[in-house]
Amino acid sequence: MKELITTFFTALNEHDVDAMMACYHEDIIFEDPIFGTLSPEHARKVWYWLCEHGKDLTAKYRDITIDGDTASVYWEARYSFGPKQRPVLNKVRATFEFKEGKISKHTDHFSLKRWAAQAMGWKGKALGGTLYFKKKLQHRSALLLDKYIVKPTSTIQRSAGIKTPLVSVQWLSDHLDDPDLIILDATIKKIASANAPLSNVKIKNALFFDIKNTFSDMSSDLPNMLPSAAFFEKACRTLGIQTHHKIVVYDQLGIYSSPRVWWMFKAMGHKDVAVLDGGLPAWKYAQLPSIVETRPVQRKRGNFRALYQPDLVVSSKEILKAIGHENTAIIDARSEDRFLAKVPEPREDLKRGHIPTSINLPYTTVLRNGKMLPVKELQEIFTDLGIENKMILFTCGSGITACIILLAAALAGYQQTAVYDGSWSEWGQLDGVPITC
Repeated sequence: MKELITTFFTALNEHDVDAMMACYHEDIIFEDPIFGTLSPEHARKVWYWLCEHGKDLTAKYRDITIDGDTASVYWEARYSFGPKQRPVLNKVRATFEFKEGKISKHTDHFSLKRWAAQAMGWKGKALGGTLYFKKKLQHRSALLLDKYIVKPTSTIQRSAGIKTPLVSVQWLSDHLDDPDLIILDATIKKIASANAPLSNVKIKNALFFDIKNTFSDMSSDLPNMLPSAAFFEKACRTLGIQTHHKIVVYDQLGIYSSPRVWWMFKAMGHKDVAVLDGGLPAWKYAQLPSIVETRPVQRKRGNFRALYQPDLVVSSKEILKAIGHENTAIIDARSEDRFLAKVPEPREDLKRGHIPTSINLPYTTVLRNGKMLPVKELQEIFTDLGIENKMILFTCGSGITACIILLAAALAGYQQTAVYDGSWSEWGQLDGVPITC
């Protein structure tokens, strides 16, 4: 939560309102003495208005205090107010409530009398402490926000977000020219070329999302490990990804590495992301707009902000605690032969077998012809596993195919989920951990 508040005020100081809004829950409530209590729409509008009209606005903050699902921070706003550009220094004690990893209520407490004296001169000094002044000011502020139209570059005016973790090629075709849409090719080239000739064809407007060489923790000996939030944020900005972008991910194998990228963005706090069902093969089969890649697409640097969600990632220590726990299920996406130690692991020096009490669900079980099974069939598969109302931890060989069955679980309605990022690449080489063969 401290990181979330830091991101919010850093963005405010940069007048990056889109990044601020990424910190707010969709049901955000904002309250302060000037505007009163605002609905989610007006809670967003107020910051666009303030940053648009307060060109010299600066914000300094300190003393962040976290207490469970609430927090407080002291901050100071400096700006010039009104036609006479009177200087204002507003000293604020802000309190926050959180929901689903975002700010759900933001209340700014400050002296309206002191603010009015600075902003409105002698009239503010005389009337700023009265109830009459407060009510009149809030009424005028409400009318102002009602009339204020956020510029088209803002999230208020942007097209609706993605409501499902899986979209069809028809959906993508219909939204292909949406300026707020980013399409990512998440193909892992070595794996794709091992299964079929690697194509240099890509979906129109797509950017290459390099899991292996950019979006992995290169300091780790383990493959495909999730990088730090700071590194992920920087790499996304280099690609030109903005906080408001809707993201659709695909790969050349239908559905293979794209769910990994879907999960990565979720783990970094970006909810507006989906996987293209059937990937590039389905797109080409439908004869939809593709191009031959000659050089990488260059975009303006983005303002993406990563807000790490630790609840979506588990370590080997947490897996160890989860073994045999009645309220937790561990599901392994590797093949049955690998799970049962009938064949050697593809990576040298890894032991054979599986995590005790884990359930084997090969990722191919949830796919058909490169596409995800219908939701009803997915629900039947997960129901048969007997994991209702349990926390589900997904694992595989190196964190890639675990995300396929994680996506399947999300489509089937399961929400209490996380990925064991190290997966068997880590567990299979650890000393002292239990292994079942």
